[in-house]
Amino acid sequence: MISLRNNASRIRLVLMALLLTYLIGNISRHSGWYHWDFSTYYHAANVWAAGGDPYDSEAIKKDGGSANFPFLYPPVVLLFFWPFTIFSLNVALQVWLFLRVLLLIPLILLWWRWFVPTGRDWLFGLFLIIAFWGPIYLDLRAGNVTIVEQLLLWIGLALFLKKRWLWFCVCVVTAAIFKGTPLLFLGLLALPGVQHRIKLMLGSIGLFGFLHGVGYMMNPAQFAKYAKAALTWDERGKDFNPSTLAALKDVWDPLRARGVPPIIVDALTFAAYAAAVAVVLWFSWKAYRRLVALRTDEATSETDRLAVLIMLATLVCALVVPRLKVYTLMMILPVTYYVIRTEASRGALLLWMILLSMSNHTFLPIDAGFISSAGLYYPLLMLYLVWGVWTYRIIRSPASTVTTLEPAEASPADSAPI
Repeated sequence: MISLRNNASRIRLVLMALLLTYLIGNISRHSGWYHWDFSTYYHAANVWAAGGDPYDSEAIKKDGGSANFPFLYPPVVLLFFWPFTIFSLNVALQVWLFLRVLLLIPLILLWWRWFVPTGRDWLFGLFLIIAFWGPIYLDLRAGNVTIVEQLLLWIGLALFLKKRWLWFCVCVVTAAIFKGTPLLFLGLLALPGVQHRIKLMLGSIGLFGFLHGVGYMMNPAQFAKYAKAALTWDERGKDFNPSTLAALKDVWDPLRARGVPPIIVDALTFAAYAAAVAVVLWFSWKAYRRLVALRTDEATSETDRLAVLIMLATLVCALVVPRLKVYTLMMILPVTYYVIRTEASRGALLLWMILLSMSNHTFLPIDAGFISSAGLYYPLLMLYLVWGVWTYRIIRSPASTVTTLEPAEASPADSAPI
């Protein structure tokens, strides 16, 4: 019987490897059709190196890029992308793709080792491919920088587990230089047991400011353009930004067409957003207090419980941030898998996998009216469902089951490697 199980595990591993090889090979073969984000990075760095303005969409277009995808990162990030311009665009696309594939390996291993103890089976590999319509695959296809950002963030979170507070801060700040969101994880410094938290927080803010200061010194005028763009963006679900704020903007925007003054509509939108954030934070705080009140026992080590708190933080972050691009859903893959593996029976687990795989609204078997509205925010709806199920379980369940790291209805077959 053991031999049969081992053979089944090998077959699953081979099938998963073949599927990954096909997906990556397809992207590589059609790299010119994809990598729209990296194309912008490449041309922006090229324009900047030639003394032009990387925030000028027309300059990007003249260099061969698309005016529909402006460069929106801080000027200091151009230093990261500039070395790719020594290659032709076609070669740079391939280099960028395979660099991120290489970086993806330690990212998954970090999740595997520290944050997904229930995921040491072949289902975790399948989950990474299909959940939320595969943010990892989407990131690879678009040529976005999210894998780099997430690797830096999760290295920092792993260091936090090891109580390497200083290096945790360095990793988080470095990850945040691209899009800013990881900076919220400095809030973990407030957890019990962290030493020198005030110095670490101030030092992190100072380092973040220094990196932006480098960008400002590179070109003050261009930095001003970046700051304006960063503060005035207005992406919605149709722009692949299924965030809570974007959803509420779409809910209240019809009032503008009915003649309601924009200032009133904006006030209603942000009041609703503040209320949603308050609800998420309140119940998450209750769940947090429940978790930290538990005693360490043989079934749940201190490191495991801290990992659970970190995963709770990733889920809360995804729900409250004003900008949640589909690639950023990569951040909540570990916590989502953890929840459905510890909460669901084997039959319910299949249902969860199906629901989470339907996050691409164009594939949903429903009418066009839903697709043009709520369907755009299907990933957000699933996030709220996962968060609601989990926080309710933490708050209401017996202490002995709150932080269990074992999958529901575990069996020897579930221990097969990914």
